[in-house]
Amino acid sequence: MSHKKLNKNTQVRLKELPKEGVQLEFHRETGQLNEILRPLIEDQDYHVQLHIGALDSLYSVKGTIRTQVVLPCSRCSVDGIHHINLEVNELLLTDQTPLGKGEITARVNHMADLSGTGPDVIVLPSSNFQVDEFIHELIALNQPLHPLSKPDCDEACENLLEAYAKGWLTQPGVDAAEFKVKSCPFEVLKKVKLNS
Repeated sequence: MSHKKLNKNTQVRLKELPKEGVQLEFHRETGQLNEILRPLIEDQDYHVQLHIGALDSLYSVKGTIRTQVVLPCSRCSVDGIHHINLEVNELLLTDQTPLGKGEITARVNHMADLSGTGPDVIVLPSSNFQVDEFIHELIALNQPLHPLSKPDCDEACENLLEAYAKGWLTQPGVDAAEFKVKSCPFEVLKKVKLNS
């Protein structure tokens, strides 16, 4: 199996893949993905292993992505670390890929009809595969929708109770009309006089 060093833009020309495919590995020390992943994972470590191979007129991408992201809790807003451990199993088609009668998309009415256990299918506009963008999107799509700073962040969370006490959040079930702000920062604007 060949190990391939990619140039800085991490582009793989699918039509030029060797018969055995290529094995790719990225981590903080290789540095190739540091800049594109910085908005998602900041300075957290990551480890990506991918094998890209040709299957007749299709291309397969298999491997793993391991990293972590720091996200604010959706309840109390305290930052927490969330681990992302992905098993990658994708099929790549190019716009130029001829699909015959027995090919994967001919067996179902729509891609959504395929089993959830099989590979996902991505249609690329050309045979140049941007590995860095692919990894960036997978990490972005696998961040939790409602992150919690800790697994037991519930109504008894000390950070959430502090936010209620300071008036930053309104407690569920409390009528907003009953909730009074002790001092509004815009009150000082009433005293401002403008010269015309």
